[in-house]
Amino acid sequence: MTTTSATCTAKPAVTGARARICAIVVLALIGGAGFAQETQPPAATPPAPPGQTPRPFEPGFLDAMTRWFERGADDLNAKAKSARDNAKGAFDDMGEKAKAAGAAAKDAAKDAAEKFTKLPGARVVEGRERCEVAPNGSADCRAAVEAMCRSKGLAAGKSLDIQQAEKCPIRSFLAGPPARSDCKVETHVTRAMCQ
Repeated sequence: MTTTSATCTAKPAVTGARARICAIVVLALIGGAGFAQETQPPAATPPAPPGQTPRPFEPGFLDAMTRWFERGADDLNAKAKSARDNAKGAFDDMGEKAKAAGAAAKDAAKDAAEKFTKLPGARVVEGRERCEVAPNGSADCRAAVEAMCRSKGLAAGKSLDIQQAEKCPIRSFLAGPPARSDCKVETHVTRAMCQ
């Protein structure tokens, strides 16, 4: 009967299964050796000699990184708060300016309405009078405004609202899209302020 030892020697006839078993046994022995050793506690730092101060705490890499992140977060929070306060102040200023501008526009409209009502005999009239074409091709609406004011029993006035429309003959629509030469632009006065 032969005995086997715990150490594996290199034999040419070792098969794959035996080699694996030997490797496991060797690893178990090496790993167990580490547990078998007794660990000694770290040596206590000797007290400082009289007259000298003890060495201060020297932080490591992780402590320095932690403090760096904390400072960065504090700086970021401070900058965000400052930006938020600045934006709030700017929006408050814009709101006050908008209120002041709205009040000024309201006062201007009220003043214009009061001045308009104080005009002697001024009235706004509505109707539809066609403007004549001036020699330069533009619309001359002076005669149309006077005709509108006379129709309401008033003298003269100024136009307040003018409309322009392109007028094309019906026959041009039946043949397809009308040619520009067939159509003409007509201008009408629809509202006027008369005295």
